[in-house]
Amino acid sequence: MKKLLLAVFLLVSSFAAYLNADLTATQPSSLETQGYLYLTFCSVSNEYVTFKLTPYGFSASPTEIRMDFSGSSSSPDCRQLVIFVKADSPGMYNLKIKEGSDEWWVPVVFEKRLPLELLLSKQVIYTGYDSVRLFVRGDGTNAWVYFPGNLVGSNILHSPSLPASFDITFHFSQPGYYAIPVSVRYDHGNTTLVQNYTLGLRVEEPPLEISGSLRIPSEGYADLKLHVHSPEVLYSTKVSVSSECIEGDTERFFPELSDANVTFKIRGKCDPGIYPLIVQVGSYSRTLPLEIYGPGGFDVMISPGYEKGKASIEVTVANIGSDTMKSVSVKLLPGNYIIDEEGTFLGDLDPGDFDSADLSFTPRGNPVLVRYQIAFNKAGERVVLNRTYEFTAPREGGFPWIWLLVTAAVVYYAYTRKAGRKVSHS
Repeated sequence: MKKLLLAVFLLVSSFAAYLNADLTATQPSSLETQGYLYLTFCSVSNEYVTFKLTPYGFSASPTEIRMDFSGSSSSPDCRQLVIFVKADSPGMYNLKIKEGSDEWWVPVVFEKRLPLELLLSKQVIYTGYDSVRLFVRGDGTNAWVYFPGNLVGSNILHSPSLPASFDITFHFSQPGYYAIPVSVRYDHGNTTLVQNYTLGLRVEEPPLEISGSLRIPSEGYADLKLHVHSPEVLYSTKVSVSSECIEGDTERFFPELSDANVTFKIRGKCDPGIYPLIVQVGSYSRTLPLEIYGPGGFDVMISPGYEKGKASIEVTVANIGSDTMKSVSVKLLPGNYIIDEEGTFLGDLDPGDFDSADLSFTPRGNPVLVRYQIAFNKAGERVVLNRTYEFTAPREGGFPWIWLLVTAAVVYYAYTRKAGRKVSHS
């Protein structure tokens, strides 16, 4: 049966890999210590054949298969079989499939998958806005955590390595018990794994009601106004707010408190975004989302480039704030590409100043999501921001005009910013 073809499907959980016996460069998917091997045999002739399976280093059942084919060159006859395989320890093994004088060697990889552990800092939260910390424990890199709705801010979280922790703010309008599905995608060795979990969360009515407009500008001092209501009178009570992103007058004292409007004069220290704000009323504490709005203090412009399989992005950082950005650095983070030039240290950027960093890489796909990091010192603290840029390589034979326009825009922006800064200092 010289025209017999063999295709192999390895299936575990929800993903599979396709193998063809003629494609020796194809790599198999990873199995756990046991699983099912899906074999598909196709014949272009009428024949009755017997396949003998010989596993090396692991066990397989069955080890002999008899099949009756009735195919033709125009309509091959394909049959699929399921083989149970099991190994005592992880590793790469070989399965020999023999029929007459024909042989096929199928590589089978058994890899022990280390389970992750997901924990919440608390299992009971309150209606409205409330925050918890999610701990992801285990070994791995490039971890992405996906949540459904009910989150304030992004429901996609990322960490370059595990273990990791994430601050999450939920919003539930009704009390009850909620099952929260969570999906974690991460790299373990040379394999990308996806694991799904369900976390239990009980939502109750809060003993105190705290409300207000939780928005402050990113520049200058502003009033943060809260309304606190207690069903019982509280005596000698301190009300305070705290966050790594604010400073100023953050405490108030009340001899008696039942229903009160509380005003704090504070100043934001972080770029625009949503950050956790801890409100403390006596021994009772709530974590609420604080929105900082307005200009972020700096602008970023991206200029892409591509030549002979090598890609690059020029990252221009312009300080549009009123404070000096100290020790600015731009760094290329690992992704689906080979890093050729990781980044550079830009130094200090005075208000109105700008500088650029060239990041070069060899993409492994098209398009590819480029991950880069901007870091600087502000208000005595190191600010680290991870950002992404979708890079698309041009088609062969031409360079997209839109990239030329982007490059021209960056040059024009840099020129006008520098010119404006020189005029203002003259």
